[in-house]
Amino acid sequence: MKLSISRLLNPVKSIDVYITKPHPQFVKRHPAVQDEDRNPDLLVEEGEFSRFDLHNCCFEYLNLSVEEGLAHPSPLINLLAVLDRRLGKGRLPSLIEKKHHPLVKRFLKFRMTEEGFNINDNSE
Repeated sequence: MKLSISRLLNPVKSIDVYITKPHPQFVKRHPAVQDEDRNPDLLVEEGEFSRFDLHNCCFEYLNLSVEEGLAHPSPLINLLAVLDRRLGKGRLPSLIEKKHHPLVKRFLKFRMTEEGFNINDNSE
């Protein structure tokens, strides 16, 4: 191994590489769980979300508006949009009728309860 003097005198000042997504070879993907195959007692099916998914969605949500968050295909980003303070009380009742992931529904009902809405808990 040969070291150059110029390399020692001028080390790299900064590295402009930011890792935002893992290499595809290291990400395990599986098909989404269909509504008819879901276990009604579980909010999240086994293996549905990983810690990386949560971290990635949190960082991605920082650059989204509430509208984009609600329309996003990821349930975790939908969940963050539902809990966001920028989503006003007036829009919450219109969201309850829409089809959402069970986890998003649960947190939407939680938010509405905390905001003082009366919710009948017949659809879960």
